[in-house]
Amino acid sequence: MSSLFKRKSSLTKIEFALFRGHNRVHAITDCVITDDCITLKIAPVIESGGELKPDNKAVIEAKFNNVHIKSKEVNKESPDVNKYPWSIIGFDSDPGLNNKWFFCLCTNYIEVVFESDWPEIKAK
Repeated sequence: MSSLFKRKSSLTKIEFALFRGHNRVHAITDCVITDDCITLKIAPVIESGGELKPDNKAVIEAKFNNVHIKSKEVNKESPDVNKYPWSIIGFDSDPGLNNKWFFCLCTNYIEVVFESDWPEIKAK
């Protein structure tokens, strides 16, 4: 992950907001990246029938507006980046200037470093 981000506790501010304060495994169930917006659907991972799967009853949507992508790397060893879920390895956040935030989202499929407004978060 980018050296720009420094973990201060077990959950970063964005993880705390998106994970509802629960320090447990979460996954991205959908991701749409456009020129100025990133929309994520995120759910906690539960055991279901002996498999780990996102809890479809607990999905939240986070919409990051006024996005400026600093870098985006796709894991070339991943068979299909459009196949969900993506396991969240870490989601760092640091305040920037002019009410902007710096974020680094790292999953098993993609890593995106971007600047944006704080996200609009709602339950689905």
